[in-house]
Amino acid sequence: MNSLVEMYTDNPAGSPEQLTPRQLEVLALLCEGLPNKLIGRRLNIANATVKIHVARILRALNVSSRLQAVIAARRLGLEPKRAEEPAAYGMLGAPQLLVAVSGRPQVAVAG
Repeated sequence: MNSLVEMYTDNPAGSPEQLTPRQLEVLALLCEGLPNKLIGRRLNIANATVKIHVARILRALNVSSRLQAVIAARRLGLEPKRAEEPAAYGMLGAPQLLVAVSGRPQVAVAG
């Protein structure tokens, strides 16, 4: 098990100062676990542009996967600050489906 952890954490970090403000935004959304398609929607950019940003982020951080990029970002103190939007609302203020502890779906309502 240690070798698996080492595989994802031993790579020395690259130069995060090479990242543009937009790439830092993309990295923040990578840290939230969003796929390229949702990153593109959130930032209002094309999927191809997201792919270019992700590739440059990986290169700048000297990593080869999205998971390694997230780990490197956290190690370098680049962990993103969470957005100030209410947790129950996503893009465009639309209610999102939440799963309660009981496992039954619920919709959050602003109060």
